[in-house]
Amino acid sequence: MPWHPSDFEGTGAVETFEFIETGRGVRAMKEITPGSTVFSIPKSVIITPTSVLRSSFGEQLLKVLSIKINPTELLTLYVVCHLLHWPCIKWLSNYFKSLPDFTKSTSLLYWTENELSLLPTALKDEALKRKASLKALYSNTNHLFNGAAGLLDYINANDCVESRSVYFDCSLKGLPQLIDNSTVSANVALVPFLDMLNHSSSPSVQPSFDSLTSPSSLQIAAINKLTKNEQLFISYGQHSNEILLQFYGFVLENNPCDVIFIEVDDLAECCAFASSLHDGWIQSNVFVSAQLPSWWLITLLCSKSFDEWFGFREGQVDLPSILEAESHKIIVDLLIKKRRRLVSGLDFDVSISKQKSQLVKSFFATKINVIDNFINFNL
Repeated sequence: MPWHPSDFEGTGAVETFEFIETGRGVRAMKEITPGSTVFSIPKSVIITPTSVLRSSFGEQLLKVLSIKINPTELLTLYVVCHLLHWPCIKWLSNYFKSLPDFTKSTSLLYWTENELSLLPTALKDEALKRKASLKALYSNTNHLFNGAAGLLDYINANDCVESRSVYFDCSLKGLPQLIDNSTVSANVALVPFLDMLNHSSSPSVQPSFDSLTSPSSLQIAAINKLTKNEQLFISYGQHSNEILLQFYGFVLENNPCDVIFIEVDDLAECCAFASSLHDGWIQSNVFVSAQLPSWWLITLLCSKSFDEWFGFREGQVDLPSILEAESHKIIVDLLIKKRRRLVSGLDFDVSISKQKSQLVKSFFATKINVIDNFINFNL
């Protein structure tokens, strides 16, 4: 890999490769035993909000920035800078240049509003919200690049950050007031080369730091035996197919973390006060897995009023077991109706690419599968 700095270690054991099923990924060049370090990434090349602020770009940015931005937006601007080669760290620009063509990404950032209309309302609205935030960031900051950056550059950069960043415990001390981490965590980072590994719910390698007190490098170790030419997988996290499609542009057919999110419209007939609840809260907390409903869904269905629900929610009132059993019957009926809508969603006549069409159909099929598994488990 000609782009990487000389202090990368162990990269001779692996190489990038274009796989038929997953696209660009990383494969083993030799047999690797369980527990052994496959490769090592020095901490010095990991890109965090704090390291960006300490860079020459960050110093210049703070001098001219007049609005508050969140840590993800900060990393987005940093990637825009390197995509434009203006000014930049040469090896890092070469790294971003070596990544797959962003315009071929199936992240929802690249979908038109007409295409997004094929997806569930909550998923579509979240994508439109992301696109609007990016447009606002572009409008407020593109002057920093003297007109050299277009909106597509911002979209490409944000797609890079959202789809390739990992959780990283950063020091939040001394963050300037212009960096707002109240809604978006600053514990996020880009890790060159690690982000070339594809996701699996059964990963074959796992990253960890070589020291908890004073780490100098990120060690990627084999979880199980790897054969020569075998693709290496990491876990991007315990994500539903909504998250995977929204930020990564794919869905998993048998995703053990997938759930059915219950929306306000779904609850309208069985929860009189559902419309008074915040959509964002419902989208995060009210769902059904392949076997069990969330506690929040059960309490909503067992409550006749907001006050009663609040008592159940806060543990002030015990939830009668008979009500909990009744709630499962209501959920099955609710899911049967939702299943009909999902099936109808498989039949559409919107002009869309074959790849996106397959994604939509795969997404709905996985949701139908979760519903079927729940109903079969609870009957």
